[in-house]
Amino acid sequence: MTKKTINLEGIRRANARLDAYLAEHPDALDALSEKTEAEWREIVRGVIVGKQVFSVREAAEMLNLNEQTIRRAIKKQALKAAKIGKDYRISRADLESYYRDLGGGELFSEGE
Repeated sequence: MTKKTINLEGIRRANARLDAYLAEHPDALDALSEKTEAEWREIVRGVIVGKQVFSVREAAEMLNLNEQTIRRAIKKQALKAAKIGKDYRISRADLESYYRDLGGGELFSEGE
């Protein structure tokens, strides 16, 4: 069984398309209950909700960086990561801390 990687950019695009559609067709929301809309948004963004550990690739996609940049940050110990096998895993807290240290704001919203 092969492990699938998360396409975070695809999720962002899908969420943007959903927002654009709903902005153009506000009546579409009338057919949906608030709970249904919330559930749909969870499905679109659901892959990162509750996710606590990220691969180098996923971290790079989230921060819009090259994977080598992430690996260099790990090597310089600017970004904490655990080496598992041949690759690294980065915790949600460490990824957010690294992002803040670079001058970024909140990487994950409270609900994520």
